[in-house]
Amino acid sequence: MLICMGGMSASAAEHTDHVGYVEKTTFPTTSGSYYLGRDVTASDNSDGYVKIYSGTTLNLCLNGKTATLSVRMWIEAGATVNICACAGGGKISASLGGAGAIIVKGNFNMTSGSVVNTGAGYGVHSHSTGVIHIAGGTISTKSYALHN
Repeated sequence: MLICMGGMSASAAEHTDHVGYVEKTTFPTTSGSYYLGRDVTASDNSDGYVKIYSGTTLNLCLNGKTATLSVRMWIEAGATVNICACAGGGKISASLGGAGAIIVKGNFNMTSGSVVNTGAGYGVHSHSTGVIHIAGGTISTKSYALHN
């Protein structure tokens, strides 16, 4: 059994086939279970961030693709983002300084894939109420991979 996406269980074959997931060719920010169908660039949807709003549960399979953040991802308190990568890895990539690539005030869970920040900032930053669970995958940066 492969445990992926916030406790949702699926066999490796089911997950590879993306049963119950919707293909996206843009970076998703709304509740649902998605897999990337191609490399995407995520740009701001509010206040200069890629915001995942409170009440959102986003399950994202990177599916061997790259999601490039042109601005920081901001996961609000009360939001949950679950990341995995079933087909040949996949990554969330950024080149950001300061607070880093992903700022978490809600919940960030990663079971596989990678977060890569080639800038001077953090990889994933827990801000006040943020909770980060890393069960697999990698986070790399020139600064701290995880910061609280």
